[in-house]
Amino acid sequence: MRTRGIHVIAIVALIAGATFATAAQNNSQAQAEHHPEAQAETSALQSQMMARCQEMMSQRSEMIRHMQAMDKKLDELLADMNQAKGNRKVDAMAKVVNELASQRKQMRQDMMQMHDGMISHMMEHMQSGSMNMCPMMKAMENAPKK
Repeated sequence: MRTRGIHVIAIVALIAGATFATAAQNNSQAQAEHHPEAQAETSALQSQMMARCQEMMSQRSEMIRHMQAMDKKLDELLADMNQAKGNRKVDAMAKVVNELASQRKQMRQDMMQMHDGMISHMMEHMQSGSMNMCPMMKAMENAPKK
């Protein structure tokens, strides 16, 4: 429950920061119109940010592929278990349980790593005022609601 509270606080802080970042972006855009060198610097920073967005999206895709491979391995072990008889069934059940435990640990580690990266990425967007330009944010907005 404590972790959930921390996540809620972090999300509220991110939303509040996004509001302030949007205002800052509007201000910086107005300044860039009057200062061409600032506009070039802003453009370069946005290019770097978009490259990081693409990298995060690539990492997410890789994580999904990895999870699909883990699911396939479990499906194979389950099929073996369901076909097994006698002592061989007990051995097959042990393999399934061991694989489940191993995958759970791996997924938790991967999710925490991805979570940390996402928070960092969102903070970069908030600081630069470019949250509305992030392809990942746009994808999440356009994702079907469950």
